[in-house]
Amino acid sequence: MNEFPLLTSPLTIRGMELRNRFVFQPHFTALGESGGAPSDDHRAYYEERAAGGAGLVIFESQAVHPTGRTSRYTVDAWDRRHLGAYERIVGAVHRHGAKMISQLVHSGPDSLDQRPRLMWGPTQMPEPSNVLPTKAMELSDIREVVDYYALSADIAEEAGFDGVEIKIGHDGLLHAFASPFLNRRTGPYGGTFEDRMRISVEVVEAVRNTTSADFVVGARVSLNEFTPWGYETDYGLRMAAHLEATCDLDYFNADAGTSSSYWMQIPPAAFDEGSFRHLTAQLKGTVRAPVVSYARVKRPDMAERILASGEADLIGMARQLIADPATPNKVLAGDTEAIRYCIAGNDSCLFQVARQQQIRCDVNPAAGRERLLSERHIATTDDPKRVMVVGGGPAGLKAAETLAERGHAVTLFERSESLGGQVLLAERQPHHVEIMEVVLSLEPRLRRLGVEIHLGCEIAPDDIDLVEADLIIVATGSVPALSARIENHPITAQEAFAGLDHLGDEAIRNLDPSIAASVDDVLSGARPPGDRAVVIDGSGFWEGVGTAEYLANAGSSVWVVTGAHHAGGSLEAANRELFYRRAAAKGIEILTTSRVARVERHSVVVENTYTGAETSIDDVDLVVPAVGRRSDETLYLDWKERTGTATVHRLGDCVAPRSLREVISEAYEYALTV
Repeated sequence: MNEFPLLTSPLTIRGMELRNRFVFQPHFTALGESGGAPSDDHRAYYEERAAGGAGLVIFESQAVHPTGRTSRYTVDAWDRRHLGAYERIVGAVHRHGAKMISQLVHSGPDSLDQRPRLMWGPTQMPEPSNVLPTKAMELSDIREVVDYYALSADIAEEAGFDGVEIKIGHDGLLHAFASPFLNRRTGPYGGTFEDRMRISVEVVEAVRNTTSADFVVGARVSLNEFTPWGYETDYGLRMAAHLEATCDLDYFNADAGTSSSYWMQIPPAAFDEGSFRHLTAQLKGTVRAPVVSYARVKRPDMAERILASGEADLIGMARQLIADPATPNKVLAGDTEAIRYCIAGNDSCLFQVARQQQIRCDVNPAAGRERLLSERHIATTDDPKRVMVVGGGPAGLKAAETLAERGHAVTLFERSESLGGQVLLAERQPHHVEIMEVVLSLEPRLRRLGVEIHLGCEIAPDDIDLVEADLIIVATGSVPALSARIENHPITAQEAFAGLDHLGDEAIRNLDPSIAASVDDVLSGARPPGDRAVVIDGSGFWEGVGTAEYLANAGSSVWVVTGAHHAGGSLEAANRELFYRRAAAKGIEILTTSRVARVERHSVVVENTYTGAETSIDDVDLVVPAVGRRSDETLYLDWKERTGTATVHRLGDCVAPRSLREVISEAYEYALTV
């Protein structure tokens, strides 16, 4: 019995026959060549999702005009020299049975560059997320851009694309013209609703007049700008209705947000799955054309409910198909347990490309590197080994999975009663429950592959005499920096940044245990929250601000002290913004550009790093220094010297404490070499 009859059913749009309702949504990848050409990495990236079973693949936003580039890695849709590269990409997607559409955009007042080139817009004013005003376009500029949209669509059709999508979404020139706040023009392209929409209508008409009758043309529309100054859903729906009434459009792709509300463009895990179903449903109730759903849908049961309720006709997925390109095939095979779910952290997809670095994924090490690391091409070993993995955190789990898949006999030992390592602590922080998808995906995979798992099994140095293995992988992780301090061990940079360096090693080691506790102690429940807590944010990651929010949710009055200009300064910008909003609502006090001067019994004295002015936080019953971690490498160093015939290798935080993406990627890449 097919559990997802609608999700797996075909759909035809203007003669374009889709094999199912999965749509790989367009998103910037930074995989383009610096000269504006599509790359072989693009080909492999999109082919992977087509091979994974998606019905429709939409190529990322491409510039329709030389002035419309968001990034130095933006692909130029208007340049006919790229025709051959496009043909190879489309051909690769078509070979696997998927259809492919090209999304076209002029970046307008939006740019990822810190010092962008001249930007064009309807009015000489910046998009509020930028600082530089745009050039107010002349009528000749507008006519030229419209012509370039048509040129770009013509090239797309010649390259074999099944259609184009006109982006009037969360960024770009057409959105800026449509926005009452950003468009202050008078005359034919501003002043009234119809005039603000005029350029979008002209673009669709020009594309229609240039392409063949069976060429699909859709539009992605931002339905709500989600800013204090922006338009709301009623206006976005009016835009869609106007476009349908005046243009020959084949489908609508739902969207929301602007560059000034980037947390709504690609909503992180702070928003529950399905949070934006209402937007898609309202669009579906407004237009007759098929509608692609928007944001935070990753599970097939959620997707099926959306289709069954008539809220959408197609299910848009970007991050989920980055995390697991084979999601559609697994649904079609009835093997949903095998799906690897996105954790919506945005640390490796959005954060990467926002800094114009190639797209990556926390849980899929092959993302953006499919030519080298595709899971579809994992080779079975010709020399199977007996492998012992010590440590059941992310690095140990990923190494065990990949090694077992390649045909090695793997046994894994974990000293706690549960797999996951630090993930078990991280998921206790507010809005972090989805990080457990890492374990929930890997654990059943290990059991399916026949990995022998021993829980509650502490491995001691002398146990090496009992080991019968060809390869020993030590993935024992890390511990909080303060709990690992020993005589003459150098202080960490995070401790120095937080102001703990001038307290001296002795003072750090002897912080009053009645009030001091590590992040691990707090999140594990070994240390009760208390009434008044100070969190020292020395790293800028979730260990500090996430623990502060955890304590606030537990009823503590919380202060965060950081030497940076922002608490959580190392976080992806959308997550940091949302944390600040929640912190304000929860009464978390944040002292920036500050450091700990001294700790006196139950008072923490903080000084401003610029002025030296002191602030005393009194009646404190908990101090949590979130100042980084140290590798738990004792077992590895001991066994490396004592091992006999077995090779000893270490992975993950045991090498150096790093991000989830880095340790999973390291484990995967190493396992491919064994």
